[in-house]
This record gives sequence, C-alpha cells and structure tokens, in this order.
Amino acid sequence: MYVILCIDDNKNNLFTLNALLEQLDDIEVVTALSAQEGLDILLRRSIDLIFLDIQMPIMDGFEAAKLIKSNKSTAGIPIIFITAVFKSDEFKSRGYDLGAIEYITKPIDDYQLLNKVRLYKRLNESEKHLIEKNKELEFNQRYLKNIFEVIPNILITTDGENIDKANSAMLEFTGFKKLEDFRLKHDCICDLFLEGDGYLESVMDGVSWLEYIYLNPDKLHRVSMMHNQEQYYFIVWAQPLSFDEKQYSVVTFNDITELEKVHQALQEKEEIMLAQSRHAAMGEMISMIAHQWRQPITVISMVANNLLVDVELDEVEPERVKDSAEKALEQTHHLSQTIDDFTNFFRPNKKAEIALVNDILQESFGIIGKSLENNNIEVKKDYKAKTPLVIHSRELLQVFINILNNAKDALIENDTKNPTISVTTNEDDKNTYISICDNGKGIDPAIIAKIFDPYFSTKDEKNATGLGLYMSKTIVNKHLNGSIKALNLEKGGVCFEIALPKEVVENNE
Repeated sequence: MYVILCIDDNKNNLFTLNALLEQLDDIEVVTALSAQEGLDILLRRSIDLIFLDIQMPIMDGFEAAKLIKSNKSTAGIPIIFITAVFKSDEFKSRGYDLGAIEYITKPIDDYQLLNKVRLYKRLNESEKHLIEKNKELEFNQRYLKNIFEVIPNILITTDGENIDKANSAMLEFTGFKKLEDFRLKHDCICDLFLEGDGYLESVMDGVSWLEYIYLNPDKLHRVSMMHNQEQYYFIVWAQPLSFDEKQYSVVTFNDITELEKVHQALQEKEEIMLAQSRHAAMGEMISMIAHQWRQPITVISMVANNLLVDVELDEVEPERVKDSAEKALEQTHHLSQTIDDFTNFFRPNKKAEIALVNDILQESFGIIGKSLENNNIEVKKDYKAKTPLVIHSRELLQVFINILNNAKDALIENDTKNPTISVTTNEDDKNTYISICDNGKGIDPAIIAKIFDPYFSTKDEKNATGLGLYMSKTIVNKHLNGSIKALNLEKGGVCFEIALPKEVVENNE
C-alpha cells in the first residue's frame, strides 16, 4: 500500500485532494489540518509521499518542510508543494531548495497530478525493491564472509596462479596477518606450499599444482608438503566459479595430517603383525620341512649303505651303481624342490602378478601336503575357476597355508574319523571364489565372530599367536580387495569362503 499524507488547513481542499487520489489503486490517503498535526503523524507511521500546503497558520509549509528534511527518519520522504498564492519563481526556488520534488500551483490539473502520483508510486516501489535487494545482497555478502571465515579448512579463491581471497585459516597457517602481506612476499600460494619436498603426483611438467587443480576441479588431490620443517598432508578440492566474466576456482585444503599419521601408524603395526605371523609360521614350516625331507634322506641313506656293502663284498656292478645313483639324484631333486617351495613362501612379492588361484592352491599343498598325508587327512579338490587374477600371490599363499593348517590342527585335535579337507574354486563375471572346508566339529558359535580378531586363538597359548586368521583377513580385505568369512556346516565342520575381485589389484605396497 502506497501511503500519501496531505497537509492543508482547508478542509475542502483536503476533501477534494482525497477524492482525487482515491481513484488510484493501492493508495491510502492520510490528512492533517495543520503542519504540527502532519509532523505528529510522521512520527507515528510510515509515509511514502507528502502533499504540503504552503500558506498555513502558526507554521507554514516551508517551515514544516525544513523540519521534515532535518529529521533522519523522514528526510527521504518526497514532498510536493501545493499553493494558490506563492506562485513566483522565487518561491518555487525556495521550495526546491528545501528538498521538494514538485511545486504545483492551483488550480490543479487532475490528470497531470494523478500521472505524477503514479510515477512517484512506481519510483517508490522500484526504490523499495532496490533497497530490499541491496539488503539481501549485503546480508548474503556478510553471510558468505562469515561462512568463509568459520570454515576450519584453508579456503581460497584463485585464477590458478594468484589468490583473490583467503580465509583466516590460510593466513594462520602461512603466518601472515593480511592477504596483502602474503602477496608482498609470494607471487603465488604455490611458492609457499611447495617449499621443501611438496609435490602433487598427477601434476604435468611445467604446470604448477595449483593451476592443475584449478584446471581439474572434478578431482580430489592428495598433496604432501613441508612447511616450517613439518610434514603436512592435505586433500585439495576445487570448484569453478564465474564472477564479473572471469573464471576462478574455490579451493579448499582439508588437513589430514593427523589422519595420515594414524594411518601410517596402523600400517606399521600391520607390518609388525604380519612379520610376527610369518615368524610364527616358521616353526610350523620347519616341522613340515622335516616331514618332507625324512623319506628322501632315508632313501639316500639306504642307497649309500647298499653301495658300501657292495664295495665290501666286492660285488660292485656298473648297472646297480648307475641305478642307485639315479635314485639318489631323484631324491636330491625332491629335496631341492622342497627348499624352493618354502623359500618362495618366505619371499613376499611387492608387486602384483598374474596368477591362477588353482596354481597357488597347488603350491600350498606342495608345502603342507606331506604333513596332511602323514596325518591321514584326505584332500578333495574341485577346481573350476579358469581366469587368472592380478594379485599378490605370496600373500594369498600365506592365507591358504594359514587356513589349511588350522583345518589340519582341528581335525587332529578332535580325532575326526575319516578326516577330509575339501577345496573348491568357482567364478562369475565379477569374482573368483575359493572354499576350503573340513569335516571336523566346527567352531563354537559363541566365538565364531571373534576368530578374525588379532591375538584371538582357540589353540594352546604355547602353540599359537592368534595372528594367523587376523592377518589372513587383513591380506584378503586390504591387500587383495576381497572378502573372507567362516561358516559352520550343518553336518559338522567349517568352511572358509574367500571372494577375490577380477579387477586389477592396484595396491603394490
């Protein structure tokens, strides 16, 4: 609603002006019979336009206009003087000098007056709209500035080379009080953040990493840098921003230094536990080597004794000597192959290689097979997987050895009749599956959820570290990007099921 205040000491003039103005839409007319009454109304309510008569008793229109314009709350209200007496240019000039926007003399041209009011009403609406927009813009600017400042991460806007704006977190990190101070010392933030051995692995030759981030806003970049003789790690993210026909990027530096330290500590702990697991396996491996070597050594010993007897009895025959030598050579080859099998087990491969899980299973039976045979454990194999995988085969070999050893121990400890281990491999479009099952009594349901926890074991403390299955899960989950689980069978026994993705393994650590 557009509110007009009409001030005139003549009731008839007010009645006529009111009747004329009420022809317009969204208009409210407020009247006052004196300048003082009009001033009182201005103090009580909001007015958009004032029609002010000049010739009035006690206080004339010029004096009233002067008071209106001197008050901050009313100074912006437009005033239109209406007079039938003061028509000279001198009075008009005086009116305009007091801040009036129009000086209308009577008799009033109704059509002209209404058009002027319509115009001022539109101007008023536009002004109010502009004021609201400015308020909204100012609020948004303050709001964005506050957001900019409260974000704990380093936040800048850049064209890829220079910094346009930076938040307090960036200044605090770099040790400057104002961005201008930073600019005086550094042409680009790259100069500071690339001190020492700062790097970005994906950066191209001849392009600063900040510019590279600016050009590649859809990517997250992990940046390592030295600052104040300390190593920092950041995840850097950029988002394009167009402003005043220029291209910028909003770039955030999320400090993950503490997370990186924790990650590195966990990796070191994992490596220690993996080493402990391998060392614990060495005792079992030595026992297996003894089983593997006992028969070949016995055969070689018998061949040597037979040759000595023949020599003593002077019954040495070339054919018998040749046959005995060939037997001895065959057994030494078997001993040599055993050494190679066990050596490969203790030689971890840092890089992924192409291998078929069936071959790795066969290799594990080459190591543990004699021990299974000596304990009368039958092994059933059903290999259906045909697709080679890109994997860390030595680590997968350790997983198979751990599971097969656990199955062997469970079958022996429970004195299982007709002990059997069944191994199957299958595949689909996404994964290769390995299942290793035994026909023992299974795992107590109360602890089956804990068997992959570190240092948890159901074996005698003297004979177990509790790391075998934990490291098996770590290897499968983190190093091979797969999954492993244990399930009790309805007819007794337990199955370990492993799923390995067919994608290339990228973890070469």
